[in-house]
Amino acid sequence: PKARLDPLKITITAYNGREYAALGLQQLKRYYGAYAIGYRGNEYARFEKRKDILEQTLYPGDLIFSGQEQEGYVAFQSLHPDVSQITITIRDMALRFDYREEPVETLDIRFSFERALGRIYPDGTIKRKG
Repeated sequence: PKARLDPLKITITAYNGREYAALGLQQLKRYYGAYAIGYRGNEYARFEKRKDILEQTLYPGDLIFSGQEQEGYVAFQSLHPDVSQITITIRDMALRFDYREEPVETLDIRFSFERALGRIYPDGTIKRKG
């Protein structure tokens, strides 16, 4: 009847063994804090608005009940240019709970993808790398 997915337990593993962990809200705030132009007035208000938008678009990780939907983004650092195959692993997705809302049954889910790098030019030509 309900499930929970913790976005911080999602990882990307490249074919060459590199692992990319999901970035939490605090890490993203620290990253974008360096780009704040000022810490007072209109510039800081703009930074706070952007930070709020970021917070609203991230996947919250709340309980999902039967018949409900929940969406949001999970952020990672940029993949290195040489990465062409990845596996996304969702660890410990909770499917059943006890009376204290503690997970009783969890599941690991893996998705594999190939990545093609290249460029599409204004005239429509496509140039792939590798």
